[in-house]
Parts: sequence; C-alpha cells; structure tokens
Amino acid sequence: MSGDLASCAYPVEGGGQVSVRYRGADGGNASASDGDVAHSIRWYSGVQWITSQGVDAQLALDSPQDVIAAYPDAQVTNNALTGDVYRIADAAQGIDIVRAFDVYSGRTTVHMTIFSPVVDVPVTLVIPDIELSASGSGYRGRVVDGAVQVQDALGQSVAGASVQASWNFPDGTTREVLAVTQDDGAAQFQLDGGLRRGLYTLEVSSVELDGAALDASASELLATIRVR
Repeated sequence: MSGDLASCAYPVEGGGQVSVRYRGADGGNASASDGDVAHSIRWYSGVQWITSQGVDAQLALDSPQDVIAAYPDAQVTNNALTGDVYRIADAAQGIDIVRAFDVYSGRTTVHMTIFSPVVDVPVTLVIPDIELSASGSGYRGRVVDGAVQVQDALGQSVAGASVQASWNFPDGTTREVLAVTQDDGAAQFQLDGGLRRGLYTLEVSSVELDGAALDASASELLATIRVR
C-alpha cells in the first residue's frame, strides 16, 4: 500500500499485476489514511476473500470464463475489437475485474477492485506473546506491567482490538481489566500500589474486533510472574 490511495499490487506470473483497491461508500477511491480500510488485516481479508472464491491472479488472467462461472450474476463486458472479456463486475459481491490488453507490450494486466464493505468472513487474530515485568520494592512501591500482543494471520500488529483479561493475585482474588491495542498491537495492563510478594497471573479471556475472531488454540492466553 502506498501514497494516498488505498491500493496494493500483486505480481502476475508472465507479466501484469493485480491491483486491489478499496472504494469508499461514495464510490470514490478510499484514502489510505481512512481507518476503515487502511489496516493491514482488512487488506489481507480482501485478498483472502478473492482467493477463497477461486479468483486468483492467474485465473483472472488466463481463464476469464472460469471467473464468470464463479460469479453467475456478474455483468460481463467484451472488448469491442477483439471480443475478449474486458470486464467482470458484480456489485452485489463487491468485486470489479478489468482485463486490459496493452498492444505495445502484448501483455494483459488484470485489475481487481474490492468495494467496501469488504468481507463477511472473520479475520483470524492471535496472541503470540504476553510480557510481564515487575519493578519497584516495598508494599506500596511494587509495580507489575503486562503487555498483550495481538497480531493477524500475517504476523502484523493489530490496533483497536479490545482485550478482556483478569489479574490473579497471590491471595486467590481476581480483578477484571480491559485495554485496547495501540498502533504497535500491544494492550497495556498495570498493577501498582499495595502489591504483596507472590505470583501474579494475567489471563486473557477474549479479544474483540469487528470482523475478526481470536484463534485461542494458537494464542498465548496467560503469563505469570513472581513479585519479590
């Protein structure tokens, strides 16, 4: 993704490229600064959605009839001179595929446009690590800091996810806490003042983000530290 236009290009074997672009609700090109479309997991979702429909770069380039079969309600436009498929558009499915032939290079370039809203399938989130650290001394001076890292399936940091967790204290009591991941993908939690010696555990119960779901089986959900 580059510049002010929310777009990303993928190479096609043999020449050409697939350009995935998001469009805003008004039909214009969405800005890369638009939080609704610019985040990496939404880019991944768009590409994942296309490929899950069987419409990858090579298929759109070599076998447009197969693409048409995958979208039976699509509007198909043929090149007036060659008769080849020029455009496959399905507004209901939110996809627009243009196959543009360059007479000078002899190559066909495929452009795919994904319209917002992007996809209905959930994006996978994982927690690769929970970091705990202790500092200070004395009953009122001890501090425990916790950082829960949230990433998408590509290993990219995810901002804006609500992380619900609980602190487990040495005496067996618990405290429910909530934090939101920042640009670095970390949700910060802190305990300070009145901390006794012993084991402290931070345990994540859920991570919430629109269009996303936590893969608990692939995540680190708790971490423990001994405070001295």
